Amino acid sequence: MLPLAASAELADEGILASVVDVTSGDRLHTAWQRTIRQGIRTATTPSFPGALRSVFPTRIPIVTVHDAASHNMAWMGSALGVPCIPLGVDSFGHSGTIGDLYAAHDLDSGSIVNAAIAALSVWTDRS
Repeated sequence: MLPLAASAELADEGILASVVDVTSGDRLHTAWQRTIRQGIRTATTPSFPGALRSVFPTRIPIVTVHDAASHNMAWMGSALGVPCIPLGVDSFGHSGTIGDLYAAHDLDSGSIVNAAIAALSVWTDRS
């Protein structure tokens, strides 16, 4: 529920955020890659980014949060054509409570909020 808490905190700050629960990053990525490859083979515009854009209708930066390697969902920025800050577990061998571990890996709501603000600053600083 940390992404929901982060989304609420961002809303309190006047920053709109979409929260989407992806049950299978692998299936989503495989579908995206299949569509990209089809576009390459046929020299046509891939349709899958359009499907992603129906979930993310506004082109704004994205923060992905995953309790596995951060890079697992980093491709979504490319698929959507927006900056992406991927958060995840990139080191192993820790023990503790879920809250402690999320904080240690910057997966707590405060870190998610800070990542969203960083993503927005990258977006607004583009030339």
